[in-house]
Amino acid sequence: MSALLEVEAIHTYMGEHHILHGVSFAVPEGGCTVLLGRNGAGKTTTLKSIIGLLHPRLGEVRFAGQAVSRRPPYAVARQGIAYVPEDRGVFVDLTVEENLLLALRPGQRLAAKTGLVFRLFPDLERAMRQKGGTLSGGQQQMLVIARALVTDARLILLDEPAKGLAPLLVQQVGEALRQLKAHVTLLLVEQNLALAQAVGDGCTILDDGVSVHSGALADLMADPELQARYLSLGTQGVA
Repeated sequence: MSALLEVEAIHTYMGEHHILHGVSFAVPEGGCTVLLGRNGAGKTTTLKSIIGLLHPRLGEVRFAGQAVSRRPPYAVARQGIAYVPEDRGVFVDLTVEENLLLALRPGQRLAAKTGLVFRLFPDLERAMRQKGGTLSGGQQQMLVIARALVTDARLILLDEPAKGLAPLLVQQVGEALRQLKAHVTLLLVEQNLALAQAVGDGCTILDDGVSVHSGALADLMADPELQARYLSLGTQGVA
């Protein structure tokens, strides 16, 4: 598979703090690539560097062969990358339908986008007139993923979509992501290693702001020494 996203030796700062020290990896088109690492390894900073919320001082991010490293977030989104942040960002006073409408580009019609959304998240079809703030945590997570999906993005960045959810809801989100990756490429940051294993195809491990391993997720799961070296908790979880 060809690389849809290429991250090449990026160095990203937050103020004067040097967070990423030359992160490199590629995301092939199709399927799900998982970004792993201990807490503070730089995973969220990497996503923000891709979407344009932070701009690397050195290195390059290329999407579909075009450099996007210095572009603002709205321009990166127009290129075909959507971002589902850790804090969800649901508009609580707007209905589910209104939350989805806000994601559309001029000239797009919501009715033309909801077929796949409702197949993946049937709860949302039943809650279209319901305000976002009245949804459960799991339903809100489904809504923000759906909001990314209706943009016709080729790549969706997801930052810990299972965070704070009950086990049953984690399973529902995992099943939705398994189906979703057949339609759009995913780059997933997830602390729940069981979910990552269920959804992911490839993986990259970050350690102290450096990419230290890339390969098939199945190979990582079969290598306890590699897990212990970079993930601390082995197969029990990822910080």
